[in-house]
Amino acid sequence: MSILDVKAVDENDRIYDIEVQTYGNEIFVNRSIYYWAKNYSNQMVEGDNYVQLKPVICINLLKFKLFDEIDK
Repeated sequence: MSILDVKAVDENDRIYDIEVQTYGNEIFVNRSIYYWAKNYSNQMVEGDNYVQLKPVICINLLKFKLFDEIDK
């Protein structure tokens, strides 16, 4: 079972997954990609046309350093 912090849809049907995390590690990247993929794939059922897919944008607000090799 997956639980999103905030899922929103704008006027152009773009889907936003907004996550707020105060604790985490490098595994968080996998979870974020999983949430994105579920939001993207849940837009379709078998036989649908791919052109119907709307963008899914993930916004992650983190209180921990996710990538050590990035200075900023």
